[in-house]
Amino acid sequence: MNKLNKLISLLCGIALAVFLLTSSTIFALNFKTLYKIDTTRLNIPLEANISKEATIKNYTILIDYLNPLNNDDLIFEDFFMSHEGREHFVDVKNIFNIITYVSLFTFILSLILIAHLSRLRNFSFLKYSYFMLILIPLTLAIPFIINFDKSFVTFHEIFFSNDYWLFDPIKDPIINILPQEFFFHESMLILSLLVVCSIILIFLHKKLNKNKI
Repeated sequence: MNKLNKLISLLCGIALAVFLLTSSTIFALNFKTLYKIDTTRLNIPLEANISKEATIKNYTILIDYLNPLNNDDLIFEDFFMSHEGREHFVDVKNIFNIITYVSLFTFILSLILIAHLSRLRNFSFLKYSYFMLILIPLTLAIPFIINFDKSFVTFHEIFFSNDYWLFDPIKDPIINILPQEFFFHESMLILSLLVVCSIILIFLHKKLNKNKI
């Protein structure tokens, strides 16, 4: 394998890993079943003093708003919002827009590079991908499990240029139906998906290399 194909293989491995990371994040965001489970497990309606049906309905409004194809304004049925709260959700939507665009770009790039490398019977890109997908969960899971509170704060400080994410429940009661424990479960779902993806890639790499012999 010449240097160019080694570089293409590495690029393909990175692109595939980024696609799986971003697509896992998108899946977790839209996996509303997890929130429905947590409404009961975390007693969210009771804590927010609102019915379970209204809790899920307002959460669904938020998730639908974050969809890149949705250009409607964010209007909750049962909650008012402050200017800071509204601006924070705009920032969140912008981040998820970027994640979606990156996911789409890396998906297309991966397909093109995989098609090229498959013709050469070069499957080393799978090794690069699963290595990254093993490394990412291990790197993130440790601080998440040890101190999720600090990790949660650090995440917001990195990705947001303001402190609007520090919701005041009086001004933005929507935060009462978005407990931090739910975001921990979301994070664990993403990490679990990455572990599953890495296992699948390991299996494919071994199987395809065995068939080359």
